[in-house]
Amino acid sequence: MSVTVRQLPLPFGGYAEKQPEAAPRSTGLIPPGAQQSAPAVLTGHTRLSAAITAYTHQIAARDDVTEGTRQAMTRDLDVTGRILGMSLELNSLTPTDIERVTAALQMTAKPSTVERRLSTLSQFVRWLTFKGCVNARLRVTVPKAVEELPTVLSRDQVQALLDYTAQSDDVRLAFLVRLVLTTAMKRQDVLALKVTDLSLDRDPPHVRVGQGNKARKIVVPAELNRFWLAYTKKYAPVEKAFECSHELLEVGLANAAEALKRKTLTLSALRWTAALHDLQSGMPPDQLRLKMGLSELQWKETLALLKRLAV
Repeated sequence: MSVTVRQLPLPFGGYAEKQPEAAPRSTGLIPPGAQQSAPAVLTGHTRLSAAITAYTHQIAARDDVTEGTRQAMTRDLDVTGRILGMSLELNSLTPTDIERVTAALQMTAKPSTVERRLSTLSQFVRWLTFKGCVNARLRVTVPKAVEELPTVLSRDQVQALLDYTAQSDDVRLAFLVRLVLTTAMKRQDVLALKVTDLSLDRDPPHVRVGQGNKARKIVVPAELNRFWLAYTKKYAPVEKAFECSHELLEVGLANAAEALKRKTLTLSALRWTAALHDLQSGMPPDQLRLKMGLSELQWKETLALLKRLAV
C-alpha cells in the first residue's frame, strides 16, 4: 500500500491518497488445526482447536467482515485457546473457564484489547450455544474499556519545543522532533527508518514510512531537509537514519521536557500530537488512518481516543 500525503499548514502532515493495496498476507497466527478442513459436525466432544477452526472458516466466508477483522478474531481466539488448552472438549467448558480467560486477559492486556478479545469470545460462545455444543448457561461479560488518554502537546507547547530544539546543539533531537511531528511515525518506524527512505531534496520532499503493504509516502516540509543535513553532518548515518538505541532518543526528549518544564516527552506523545493536530486541521479520518499505518480495527480505538482528546 502506498500513501501520499499532501502538506497542510503548520509542521504537520496532510491529505492521504490511497493507492491500490497489495493482496493481504497470511498472519501466521491461525490456531492449531486451522489449516485443516473444518469438522463437518460439532458435538460436545469436539476439541476447542477444531471448534475454533470451524468458526474461523465460517467467518472467512462472510462478506460483511473485513480481512483485518477476521485476522484479529483469529488471534483473539488463539489467545483463548492457549489459556484454556486447545485439547479441551466443548462439553467441559464451564463458567469458571470463562472467568479464567477474563482474569488472564485483564492481567496481560490493555483495557481496549481485553474488551475486544472478550467480545470475540462472546460471539464464539453464542455460536457454539446455537450449535448445541456447550452449556446454554455460558455467558461472557464484556467490560466497557475506559482507555487512559495519551499524552499530547498543545500547539503552543509544540511551538515552544520547535523553538527550543532549533536553538539547541542537539541536532539529532531537532531533526527527530520535526520528523515525528510531521509524519506521526510510531517508535518502531523511527527505529527502522533507513537513510534511503528519506527523499528530502526531492520535489516534493517526502519520507517513506513502514515496510511491506503498510509502506506509505508522506510529504514533509521542505525545511526538514535543513535539519537533516545538520544531523548527517555530525553523525553521518550510513544505513539506519538513527544508528542509536531507542533509549538514547528518549534521553534527548527527556532533556527537552526538563528544559520546557514538562513532566514527560516521548516519541508516543509526539505521534499522538501529530495525529490530533492533523485531525483538528481537517484531515479526513480515513486518510489519517492510512498515514498512521493502522488497520481498520486499530483505527476504531485510535479515532475514539483522538475524538476524546479533541474535546
